[in-house]
Amino acid sequence: MDADGNLYGTAGSSYDGVGGGSVFRLSRQPDGRWTETVLHSFTDKHDGIQPGSAVIFDKAGNLYGVTNYGGAHRYGISYQLAPQADGTWKETILHSFANSKYDGQTPYASLTLDAAGHVYGSTLAGGTYGNGTVFELAQKNGGGWSYRLLYEFPDSGSDGDSPYGSLTFDAAGNLYGTTGFGGADDRGLVFKLSPEPGGTWKETVLYSFNDSTDGGFPTAGVIFDPAGNLYGTTNAHGPYNAGSVFELSPAVGGSWMETLLYTFTGQTDGGRPEAGVVLDNAGNLFGTTEMGGTGYGTVFEIIR
Repeated sequence: MDADGNLYGTAGSSYDGVGGGSVFRLSRQPDGRWTETVLHSFTDKHDGIQPGSAVIFDKAGNLYGVTNYGGAHRYGISYQLAPQADGTWKETILHSFANSKYDGQTPYASLTLDAAGHVYGSTLAGGTYGNGTVFELAQKNGGGWSYRLLYEFPDSGSDGDSPYGSLTFDAAGNLYGTTGFGGADDRGLVFKLSPEPGGTWKETVLYSFNDSTDGGFPTAGVIFDPAGNLYGTTNAHGPYNAGSVFELSPAVGGSWMETLLYTFTGQTDGGRPEAGVVLDNAGNLFGTTEMGGTGYGTVFEIIR
């Protein structure tokens, strides 16, 4: 949402499945209805195709996002949309992913901005080990953008694989996220990336999901509450194979303790929450499921 109350989002493809997707704006009219304006349509001619995640604003009013595919190498792009004086929006491709040894492929999650305006994101696959990457994009003084690979998920059973969700910063500049696979039981995990001297980043696994009790396959990122606790969802597994909502709290010695807030049954309460949760001022959590209810998913609240 912008300061005027307009909503912004993406559509992964056109209705007929031929188009490459779009970025749109919804504006409320005086009579209460909403009108749509398409800000950019992806043509699959090097500018990307299938924008499968949300867009974010910077302080200047520019929008940033990714497409899962397309671009110069066909492995997805990161892009900026800048508003123009005539009401149009100009696309700038910040990076075309090449699936090389030092690059990722298939950016899936929405991007994250730091206070300096640097852009951070992840790719589902690619990198040296093929298990996904975390990257940074920074604007150059003379124009253009530089790309830097911050972390590659190694080919290790206890480490993460396939980061589907967006990244979250804490006040100290550490990044937090999830992977859909990997961890102690290959059911996904929650991780922290910390900047190290020399420009490298160190990964710490905060929690590995164990399938039978607390779920697995998280496809969304995590969020913080004011007390420093993390909240998120798992898309599958658990007692009913329908996912869960969880809390991670920092404990003594640097470890994190998981509290299972809710386990979905896949019935009237919903199941398989693909997106994460949002937090209100009272500490209640809200989210959606892609199945259950009367058959086509639910919107839920978890009251603390």
